[in-house]
Amino acid sequence: MKIMKKTLLFILSSAILVGAGAQNLSSKKGENYLPENGDWAISVNPESILTWLGNIANGNENNAAPNVSSVIDAAVVGKKFTSDNTAKRYTVGFEISSGNNSTASGGNTNEVKENNFGVVYGLGREYRRGKTRLQGYYGADALFTVGSSSRTETNSLNGVGNKEVETSSGLGFGIGVNGFIGAEYFVLPKMSVGAQYEAGVSLYSSGEGEQKTTNWTGSTITNNIPKSSGFGIGPVGTASLRLNLYF
Repeated sequence: MKIMKKTLLFILSSAILVGAGAQNLSSKKGENYLPENGDWAISVNPESILTWLGNIANGNENNAAPNVSSVIDAAVVGKKFTSDNTAKRYTVGFEISSGNNSTASGGNTNEVKENNFGVVYGLGREYRRGKTRLQGYYGADALFTVGSSSRTETNSLNGVGNKEVETSSGLGFGIGVNGFIGAEYFVLPKMSVGAQYEAGVSLYSSGEGEQKTTNWTGSTITNNIPKSSGFGIGPVGTASLRLNLYF
């Protein structure tokens, strides 16, 4: 995935250097490079999407799917242009992931299983500037997130038995505002690559969770995890690559 990121950065940098002064806004076939009033668009972060798909293919837990806090980066953004330079934005992203890691040493086996679920929805506005194939844009999204997670750790010792700890979070909710600014270069008519910086604020609340411990003798102790809420600032200065398709 680092190769993909470096490749896109190289394409974007080269395009900006070569095309910063270009004024040709239509192809030899007469196709317009830039978006127009009434166009729709799809914008994705190819690095996050390919990392996630790679995990599914190779089962590598070290490249786990994004958690709820970072699922925004992997979300798909749809746009509806209300003029040549303004657009409504619709954001949707989700995570359904699981991981399983097991280690063994001296007759002692430790296994950890994790499951995560997260969804993000958003509505926003985008404003654009520029009269060449290099375009700048900025705006903000209002976001709503829902998520939960669970973790089970089992420790097995030969001749002694098993100890298991199951932790389940309460269902969490969040609302926030995410501002963004970025630039993109149209490498083909209605197709661009770009880079984007983001910063946001959010409020979140998590419901009551539970932790159940089954010890070596088989007895079980259950403890409640209290509700929680808070205010967050971030991500601040988070950068991401974007691939944009207009139609």
